[in-house]
Amino acid sequence: MQRDVQSLSDHAAYLTNKIQFLLDALLGMVTLDQNNVIKIFSVARSLLLPPRWSDHLRHEFKHMPS
Repeated sequence: MQRDVQSLSDHAAYLTNKIQFLLDALLGMVTLDQNNVIKIFSVARSLLLPPRWSDHLRHEFKHMPS
């Protein structure tokens, strides 16, 4: 009986370690995907923000008293 309990305990530890490894691998994959999405948004922001900012400044200068 003691041997069966020890065997089940070892198997449970093995399964726990395997599940932890799979969770870590999945988290790594999700992190890589998120980094790729952030890179795309950063490039899009840097391309689109300056024209919008200059338009905003142009409107501000129209209304400035001389």
